[in-house]
Amino acid sequence: MRSRLDEALVGRSIRSVVEIHDYVQLHFNLGIVLNIYNPFQVEGTNDLGLDALVGATTTQVIERVEEVVLRFGTGAVISIDLREAAYTGPEAMLLRVPGGPIIVWRGD
Repeated sequence: MRSRLDEALVGRSIRSVVEIHDYVQLHFNLGIVLNIYNPFQVEGTNDLGLDALVGATTTQVIERVEEVVLRFGTGAVISIDLREAAYTGPEAMLLRVPGGPIIVWRGD
C-alpha cells in the first residue's frame, strides 16, 4: 500500500525551493508543498545543494520510523531525520496537497 507522501510526490517535479529562517519548503507541480523542519541531508547534487533539485522529479519515497528518503530522477536524494532527538519543534514535516488534508509528521 502506498503512503500519502508517496502518492503525493512520486512523479512530481520540484518547481522551487524556498529556504526560510529555520525550515525549507519544496514546491512541487500541482501546488504541492512539503515543509521540512527537521535536519536533513542532500546527496547527489554535485555540491550545489537544494537549488540543484529544481526541475527534479521524485521517483521514490521511502518512509521509515527514523527517516524519510526522497529519491529523484537526477540521482539526488534527500534524507529527513525523524529520530526523536532530531526534532527542533513539534513537527518534522508538513505536506500540503491542494484539495486534500494537511499531513503533519510530529514527535511523540
